Amino acid sequence: MLTGRLASLFQIRPGEGRLVALLMALTFLPSAGGAIGSPSVEALFYARFGVQYLPYLYVALGLVTLVTSLVLTALLGRLPRQRLYLALPVILAGALIIARLLVALRLHWFYPVLWLGMYLLWTLQSLFTWGLAGTVCNSRQAKRLFPLFGASGILGIALGGLITRWLVGLIGAENLLLVWAGALAVTFLIVRDLTRGLPSPRARQRPARLTDDLQRGYRFVQRSPLMRWIGAAALLLGILLFAIAFPFSQSVAR
Repeated sequence: MLTGRLASLFQIRPGEGRLVALLMALTFLPSAGGAIGSPSVEALFYARFGVQYLPYLYVALGLVTLVTSLVLTALLGRLPRQRLYLALPVILAGALIIARLLVALRLHWFYPVLWLGMYLLWTLQSLFTWGLAGTVCNSRQAKRLFPLFGASGILGIALGGLITRWLVGLIGAENLLLVWAGALAVTFLIVRDLTRGLPSPRARQRPARLTDDLQRGYRFVQRSPLMRWIGAAALLLGILLFAIAFPFSQSVAR
């Protein structure tokens, strides 16, 4: 049968079909929603605020991302992950709905906030999608199935990008934020289904201070040649990304 051949091709073993389908939807929907909503944010920023301010926002983005990463580090060490994974899609969808209301007011100061928030949303939705996938899959399943989940996310970005122009003509650029929020709302239902069978977290000792966690992480990276190379690669890729993105954004704005 066709389904059996597809399962064999993608190394899906008996009994894994439902789990794989849910996790593919988990990576597909936020990616598609982000691919649809992000062009709306960028277009509004270019048209109503000004592309010339992007270099300053790149600096602000680095600082905001650093603070957000520290906060998430603290939350992951102190809250049950199941609860955090359930809360994040709801919070992100709510933030997008509020953003749509504020865009309607045409507040000049809000557009750079919206631009920064767009990048943070991508970071946060990647956190809970891949974090949950790593929680519900064991190491052997992850080795076989994570490439399939990654391909599903890429497909979401591709299809979302293809239908964006049609959606702009249908509902307007501002309402693409609501499409992104809707995708995250459906994602919440998938997260709820996936986390339903997870065991309740055990009682833990009092967590260490955040500063202690950061020091341990820094010492680990300092001792590991591999992690130092990864850090350097991430730095260079970030520089390359924004060095290309800024002239491209200028051309798009013109």
